[in-house]
Amino acid sequence: MAPREATVSNILRFYIPLAIATVMMAGSFSIMNSAMARTATPVAALAAFAIGQTVSNLFASPTLPGRQMLLSLGDNQAGFWNGVRVMSWVLALSLALIAALGFSPLSQWVFVDIFGAPAELLVEITAVARICLILPFIYTLRAASQSIIMTGQRTSYMTISMAVRIGGMLVLAVWLPKSSFVEGAAVGAVVWIAGITIEAVLSAVFAARVYPELPKAPVEGRAATQRESFDFIWPLILTSLLWTFSWPAVNAGLARTVNPQHTLAVFQVTWNFGWILLAVIQMNLRQAVLIFWRNGDSQALALLLRFTRTLGSLISGAFVIMLATGASDWLLVNVIGVEVELAVAARPVMLVIALMPFAASYLEFWTGRALRLSRTRLLGIAKGANLATMTITVFGLVTIFPNIGAVAGAAAMLTGTIAELGLIAWQLGEGSVMTQYRTLIQRQSQKEMEDAAS
Repeated sequence: MAPREATVSNILRFYIPLAIATVMMAGSFSIMNSAMARTATPVAALAAFAIGQTVSNLFASPTLPGRQMLLSLGDNQAGFWNGVRVMSWVLALSLALIAALGFSPLSQWVFVDIFGAPAELLVEITAVARICLILPFIYTLRAASQSIIMTGQRTSYMTISMAVRIGGMLVLAVWLPKSSFVEGAAVGAVVWIAGITIEAVLSAVFAARVYPELPKAPVEGRAATQRESFDFIWPLILTSLLWTFSWPAVNAGLARTVNPQHTLAVFQVTWNFGWILLAVIQMNLRQAVLIFWRNGDSQALALLLRFTRTLGSLISGAFVIMLATGASDWLLVNVIGVEVELAVAARPVMLVIALMPFAASYLEFWTGRALRLSRTRLLGIAKGANLATMTITVFGLVTIFPNIGAVAGAAAMLTGTIAELGLIAWQLGEGSVMTQYRTLIQRQSQKEMEDAAS
């Protein structure tokens, strides 16, 4: 396999297709909603799907960190298969939990008693859970395949897979509501699961082409054992489960404002709109760090830091430009379809969200470093600090300023991100982000002068 040389062109060649695929995925959820909106009972279908998909995804989510584990430890064939064996244990547990939701009396207790779903929707919700039974397997297949693709720096394959996924979902979204194949919430579930399956299978086909390029054993040291792979992944699994409480925590705080219904609507609309740009950064920059940085390579780290700063600044600048020119209002009203009143109320929220890309980009950078160093327990603790800070912030703001509205939610997300970033940077013993950046630049300049002198 070609050496992972950290150059601007190599990073861009790796990163751009990855970012495009993520943005496409962020927009795919509207396809499912549009399909269910054309069913006989759209309101019930949307409500049942929201509950069934959320809970099923919760139990399938432990398989998602497998990609980070394999990308960190499985850059050789021996380490890859040891990681896959660990993922198979997680897969089996997730399958058992979702099967219990769909085929046992446990569904009544979980969906109705715990999550408060209306009893009349239980049949549709259970149907969604049964369709989602394949989800842990598909997540695992996709994670394993994409780890190989990213290790081989063939991220264009991921863009292609996502484009085919979107195309398949669009076809199903048009055809299923007109057919008698499935009805109600099951329409959304089939569109969603079929899309992920298309992406996963196509990723596996591409990964099979890249896999032979992986070295059979690590170039240095030894392959990660199954025990080491398990020690790496279990904090990430707990972290993913912990983070599921973040959105309910923010909503609970916003529900205590003077006009909770309006506040929640503004926050949901603005955050979902902002996520289209934030998706360029989140869960992507860390992959670049994992691929292009090895411990001790200060030159690569300095380049990745400059890339991080530039990308975060560009995305934050895009938010500011949209606000200054009124483009955000126009997009919300004419593209997203919200009322003018909501678009106007979204402006201060968007201003706070404009600071998120800069903070989130540095968080991604430091998360990538922690993953490369196998400091996954630190990541779990930092995510807990994020959740605690976010919860305290949103409840504190709405208590002190009851009329603050949706700004409290955006501020909570921002302060939580900063807390998580600060804890990771501090615990890795590198000082502040900017101090570390200046140190790395100085080292690189010194090395360049020494090379020139010699």
